[in-house]
Amino acid sequence: MKQFVLIIVILVTSGCANNSSKELDNLAPNADITEKEVILSEEDAYSILIKQKLQEHIDKYIIAQNHPSFSIEKENEYLFSEQRKLIKDVDLVSPLKMISDSIKVTKTKVVFNSGIDTIYTYIKTSQTIVDGKLLKTVKLRFERGKN
Repeated sequence: MKQFVLIIVILVTSGCANNSSKELDNLAPNADITEKEVILSEEDAYSILIKQKLQEHIDKYIIAQNHPSFSIEKENEYLFSEQRKLIKDVDLVSPLKMISDSIKVTKTKVVFNSGIDTIYTYIKTSQTIVDGKLLKTVKLRFERGKN
């Protein structure tokens, strides 16, 4: 009886060992798989970034209203004409205009479920070398459109 149990244990153990090596083989890089290159235009990339930063601004503003101890930048406090909560879409109305070597500006249409607002977006880019690698940083500043 002990021999029978010993044989079962050995078979189960060797079976598990074989399965784990097969799983590792599946995780190995495969030469047949090719990565697809995603190409975005500069305007599309900035639209995505602007949408993310504007939603972050709205979220911070809502938190600041509900929790007075949370502070936000006062310069962008009243960015939109009404209290809005969720951005549906962002479109660049005008082409990117170079103000200086590192600053671009564009008129931006922000579409909400309840309406549309227009703001000016200033895009400041800079390059920094970190650990021998050149990194590009982008900062955004928003201003209310002049009506």
